Amino acid sequence: MRILHLETVDSTNTYALHHFADVADSVLVSAAEQTSGRGRLGRKWLAPPGRNITASFAMSRVQSGFHAGAIVGLASLDLVRETVPGTRPYFKWPNDIYIGDAKLAGILCEGLLDHGRLRGVVAGLGMNVNLSPGNIASIDRKAVSLKMLAKGQEFSLPRLIERLAFFLEEWYIKYDCSRDSVLAEWRRENRLLGMTIEVVDPAGNVIEGRFSAIDDDGSMILDTARGRELFRCGDVRIARGFDPDKNIRPDGTPTPGRGFATRGEEEGTGDE
Repeated sequence: MRILHLETVDSTNTYALHHFADVADSVLVSAAEQTSGRGRLGRKWLAPPGRNITASFAMSRVQSGFHAGAIVGLASLDLVRETVPGTRPYFKWPNDIYIGDAKLAGILCEGLLDHGRLRGVVAGLGMNVNLSPGNIASIDRKAVSLKMLAKGQEFSLPRLIERLAFFLEEWYIKYDCSRDSVLAEWRRENRLLGMTIEVVDPAGNVIEGRFSAIDDDGSMILDTARGRELFRCGDVRIARGFDPDKNIRPDGTPTPGRGFATRGEEEGTGDE
């Protein structure tokens, strides 16, 4: 796999989309600094230069943005577990990586259409790496960095990006061989499955229900008082002090419970 490193760019996603024909398939575009980092729902994500992973992976062999997010997300979980052994990262649907009730990383997937057909997907990853508690305190929601998880140890970003590229290639190959097995693993890592949650939709409506399943296209299936509803996007609330491992049976399946913030608790949501 080829890594294309840029010192400064507006957004690695924007660059990869605009240069998709050049970066082609299986290229990881990374940057030391993003001047206009973007997230879901039009949010912005700006980080101190040279402190975080800001990278985008170009894929032409995926069937949807959700599938691209699964590949990048599973590779990111492998990277976190290797970098800071003993940590227990998990997915918070649709595109965040959490440790407990704190956000570590976010993924933004953007499709490239050609005459109505999906030509490819660029999946951007923003991961907090060498941010100190002081840096994190300036974020408007609960967050964490690899440095904080490692008790102050700083990490080499080039080394982490190399390992990320390795894991991305592994999961992309697995996807080519067995799409269903990759999506099954992605579902297993979504620790809120089976829990009663609150979802805030793009219009700001709050819907409560049981997160019963993830559809084949990546949509959340929520059992609500109005019946079964599907969500393709939205923010899921995480309660302060939430422990996802208490939601898992010995066989790895989720147990029912509540995972949302009660009134007055912090919403630990957001995107890179």
